[in-house]
Amino acid sequence: MNDTAEPIADGSASYRLTAATVEDRVLGGVVRLELGARWTVLVGKNGAGKSRLLEDLHDAAFAAINLVAPAPPRLVKLELDLGGAPLEYTYTCLPTASKDREDRMSWDWQETATDPASGREMWRSANGVGTIGAATEMAVPPMIGLLHLYGSFAGVPFPPQIEPLRDLLLGVRLVRAGVPRHAPARELLRLQGTRAANHAAKDPSPIRWTGRGDYRLIEVIKTLVSWSESEPARLATVIEIGRRLQVLRAITVELDHIKPGPASELEAEVFVDGVNFGYLSDGTQRLIELVVRLVDPAVRVLLLEEPETSVHPGLLRRLLAELDALPPGRQVVISTHSPLVLDAAQGEEVRLVERSEAGVTSVRSLSADEQERLRHYLDDDLELSDFVFSGALD
Repeated sequence: MNDTAEPIADGSASYRLTAATVEDRVLGGVVRLELGARWTVLVGKNGAGKSRLLEDLHDAAFAAINLVAPAPPRLVKLELDLGGAPLEYTYTCLPTASKDREDRMSWDWQETATDPASGREMWRSANGVGTIGAATEMAVPPMIGLLHLYGSFAGVPFPPQIEPLRDLLLGVRLVRAGVPRHAPARELLRLQGTRAANHAAKDPSPIRWTGRGDYRLIEVIKTLVSWSESEPARLATVIEIGRRLQVLRAITVELDHIKPGPASELEAEVFVDGVNFGYLSDGTQRLIELVVRLVDPAVRVLLLEEPETSVHPGLLRRLLAELDALPPGRQVVISTHSPLVLDAAQGEEVRLVERSEAGVTSVRSLSADEQERLRHYLDDDLELSDFVFSGALD
């Protein structure tokens, strides 16, 4: 009997990431972050490592799925709850010398998935061998693991835990602090699209869009253009949220057929209230970027760095209300210096990010004593931010 064949409870809304451990020299070593089911709010002094921790979490998830040379961290442990079934997934990624070219990037990938309740190993990939349970072995290239290979081989009894794990990690998205635009001046943004020849008019091929400019802005308008063609309800939801935030009234997508016919060539522009997306203010661009992430159902864990950036307090309150209204199954990890953001959270959702004099970052929840003192603060009609930022935790 295959030990990994036990069913996982239905309902992807109950799948979540419960903790992440990363090893990062910038953070001074190994750091563990426990995540809440709804929000996790990181607070700490400048330079404590909040932003780096979000970047590490994003890069760790991206590297586990995509066949690319991953960025640090090189050691990752993810703890998950897959509908009541716990799973621990660990990987190491260490650079190695290429056999054919010394300057070629290469690495050694090793991964393990374990049921922490029983200690039973679900699968392992190491030294070119993939092992599933106690019954199946397969050859695996040394630079990838089973998460990379899932779906590539017919007849292989992949463990059922792999699919929800992949879905969660594919759904980790980072919205960085600061504005999306890095060019010295605002510039008109336009996409170029091609559609492969397809004679089945009822089933046209999707358009492949490309564009030049800041990658964050290009990704946003590519999504909006694609939704206008295939998922208009999602585009309508973006507009609806934008109106509630009072940052826009309308989003329109204009297509220009450069070369009509079965093999089409097109250009596309996105206009917000009649203005090309590239000419919008920095704050509006970033807010629409965030709203697109909120609407995208594939986003399961949203990493949001300093949502208060370029946002006035009234708009920030409305944005926090939208985050609070996310459906079950969506986790948000926020780094912030804003009292408004902190006051929208619960005490158990706060994580204090601290850095020692030796340059070592650590993350902790409020202790039982701090929780009790917080309760008295709140009973006196003070806010969570008063407690955290007043120096009561120093």
